[in-house]
Amino acid sequence: MKTRGLVLDSRRYRTSVMPPLSLEDTSRFGNDGVFIGATAWVQLLSGLWVMSFDGATSRVNCGTDVSLRPTGDKLTLEMWANISQSALQGFMDSTQAGEGYRLAVDASRRILFDAFIGGIQRSMTAALSLLTVGRWAHCVGVYDGTNMIIYQDGTFRNSQAQAGNLDASSVSLDLGSIWGGAIWFLLGYLAFVKVYNYALSAADIWAHFQAERRWFGV
Repeated sequence: MKTRGLVLDSRRYRTSVMPPLSLEDTSRFGNDGVFIGATAWVQLLSGLWVMSFDGATSRVNCGTDVSLRPTGDKLTLEMWANISQSALQGFMDSTQAGEGYRLAVDASRRILFDAFIGGIQRSMTAALSLLTVGRWAHCVGVYDGTNMIIYQDGTFRNSQAQAGNLDASSVSLDLGSIWGGAIWFLLGYLAFVKVYNYALSAADIWAHFQAERRWFGV
């Protein structure tokens, strides 16, 4: 695994007491997240603590470090998500200045993957695959310099031909919200949030899904 390209990796908490109200990044870049609004922790039956978002004010600000602003032609966004309503909601976003990338769920419960490439917002969804309210899902967006690709639960869902370099974002990377003229907050939960400045392979993504699913009852 190319760990030097892992620029955000949220710590896994499986302690008997609630974790601190912050998010520790275990990558070498230390992009720790600050809890804003009503963001909190909830413990699953598996013992894993996950981030809880209230759909109104809560988000996690992971800062503006250059490591979170890739300008090459490779990117992977990966996380586990559990939505509590059918609505446009943000999982991860750095696009408020018309740059950067985001992963979200649209009003039809489809995974939405956006990236600004060559000054243009490129957007795609997992058109025929919907998230289920109240069920954990492994959500991944990949840009490999040739295609934008979405995976759900370790499986390929959609791709879109695309080439060019990413436009670096000048704003912070936030978890639990997206910007689109207004802010759409997540009502639900996130865990195992990761950002890579390279493209995970289909085999990598399948292996991650299989290794992690036991924590989420999937």
